[in-house]
Amino acid sequence: MASSPVAPAPSAGSVTALGRQFEELSVGDDGGGGADVGACQPKIETQAAAFLEAHPTYDGRGVVIGILDTGVDPGAAGLQFTTDGKPKVIDIIDCTGSGDVDLSKSVVVEEKDRAAPKVEGLSGRELTLNPEWLSPEANPSGEIKLGVKHAYDIYPRGLVRRLKSERREAWDKEQAAALATLQRAIDAARPKATDAAGRKALENLKKELEQLQAYADQYEDCGPVFDCVAFKDARDGRWRGAVDSAEGG
Repeated sequence: MASSPVAPAPSAGSVTALGRQFEELSVGDDGGGGADVGACQPKIETQAAAFLEAHPTYDGRGVVIGILDTGVDPGAAGLQFTTDGKPKVIDIIDCTGSGDVDLSKSVVVEEKDRAAPKVEGLSGRELTLNPEWLSPEANPSGEIKLGVKHAYDIYPRGLVRRLKSERREAWDKEQAAALATLQRAIDAARPKATDAAGRKALENLKKELEQLQAYADQYEDCGPVFDCVAFKDARDGRWRGAVDSAEGG
């Protein structure tokens, strides 16, 4: 009986270097603080390392894969870019209903404003719309549906924990800088508090400092808030929408 062909084993040096490279690429945060198991995969024993060394471009480039899963962390380092620098995740569709957006509120853009349309989103931000959305062919009524979505409602728990930690760290740095600035202002005001106006100015600065210090106890992170807009395209009857995931309007 003929035996199955076996790929030649790479040199010891190349195996070690390649294996280490794959282990580093496999390291990722599962969002739950668990131990990484990527390095436990037997890449050398299964000859995956030898195969990719012989065929370095056989890494899935140019292939689009659809995955049905119970949840994914789009912020995981290993899901950001492909080996040739392209975005690894090109679309996410939530079929659970947790990503549904209430679009019961709407606004009508006047004809005189449709060349450079802007509306106020439910977050309070000014949103710049695509003028094509308000063309006579696409949207003769000029109606735009408005919604808002809290990112923490749709992000995986692991991602929410990580974002909250990062955002609190950034907030603490800004808070510390603001406290230091205000304290310097108080120190500079003390020598000038020799009359009623100077004492009042010093007292106001002290109250500002007390209020700023109290913010740390009142801190609550609501997370990113995304404005959502949509309209029904009269050309084909389909709904089209956009999400301001950059929170920039």
